[in-house]
Amino acid sequence: MPRLIRGLTMIAVVLVACDAPDEGDVPVDAATVDSAGVRIIDNGQLPPSDPTSPPAPLVTIGVVDGLPENQLFRVSDAKRLSDGAIAVTNGGTRELHIYESDGTHRATAGGEGQGPNEFRYPIAMVILPGDTIQVQDRMDRVYFTSDGEFLRRETADRQAFVELAQAAGGMSEGGQWMADGTYFAPIYQGEREDRPPVAGPPFRPPMSIVRASADFTSLDSLGRFGGILQQYVAVGRERPSATVPPFGTNTSWALGSSDGTIVLGDNATSQVERFHPDGTHSIVRWSHEAEPITGAEAEAWKDRQRSASWAQGRLPELERAWAGLDLPTNKPFYGRTMVGSDGTLWLGANDNLGQTTTLTVFNRDGSYEGSVQIAGEFVVYDSGPGWVLGMSRDENEVEFIHVYER
Repeated sequence: MPRLIRGLTMIAVVLVACDAPDEGDVPVDAATVDSAGVRIIDNGQLPPSDPTSPPAPLVTIGVVDGLPENQLFRVSDAKRLSDGAIAVTNGGTRELHIYESDGTHRATAGGEGQGPNEFRYPIAMVILPGDTIQVQDRMDRVYFTSDGEFLRRETADRQAFVELAQAAGGMSEGGQWMADGTYFAPIYQGEREDRPPVAGPPFRPPMSIVRASADFTSLDSLGRFGGILQQYVAVGRERPSATVPPFGTNTSWALGSSDGTIVLGDNATSQVERFHPDGTHSIVRWSHEAEPITGAEAEAWKDRQRSASWAQGRLPELERAWAGLDLPTNKPFYGRTMVGSDGTLWLGANDNLGQTTTLTVFNRDGSYEGSVQIAGEFVVYDSGPGWVLGMSRDENEVEFIHVYER
């Protein structure tokens, strides 16, 4: 069967930060680059992505019309279990669906509500040993068996986390629980003391990326990064509007649900940082020419915002804000980041405003595996040896889960 990723192979140049060795000990493709022990995997110039339609999926879940348990809406996460079964958090119905390896329905759990086994909104999953499914319901953790049987709920002390973030000099809208029980979150640094709320040039608010202890009594910082590009623009009222421009750069993040890997990517650069569970830190880097933003693309981006539900009732103000923006010159190098169960790193970019998805794939060691360009939107949620699992939407916004051979 044709594979999704064509296996385009390159030799990665690996730069290892360490104490300077004797000249005769330096490999041809390695050099000392940092005294902090950071390993840099430089993949050089990547070949063009393969503009092709994906092969037929191994498994498809989702229907336009049919049984409710097979209809998907606002999928927030999907993971594969050890027996090939697929767990899906369906945000639209506040349910956890579990499907057999061939896509037939196995069980449904949850439902909208505030009971122990119900969800206000399920946002993420972690598959724990023994195929225990941990669903994050806002900040709580709800546990189910692989057959959908409710086990328990662990309620988080949200106020304790808020106070911890404030003690770190900022505020946070929350993050994600990891398999080891620590809590990963971005903390935005206060009121941007160096950026008062007056009309001015574009900026990215600073944020710290942290891991908090399970009881929210301590945290470790992974560094400071830039938030989404924005600009204060005068719109005819007392306070300028903080407005995001078309194709604004941002820092994205992904968690390895099984091994505790953390990936942080500032998509203004062609690299991502990877924090490994053993405490080591590596950087995956490649060479890529920035793609300029055309005027037609900027206008098409605005058209999509105009039709969004959140924009209704705010369009006159939005139009004034857009008219005053300093538009970016180039697109981000990528959009979404994802780490599969096998440690594979996936970078997804929605080209042509969602009409095409480009997936760039790096192996667990950071070397380039390949890339593919497919029609429509495809969001990767999990991957393993020989397979990748993700979600697509059709022209009517109907959602489907697919498993492809990789």
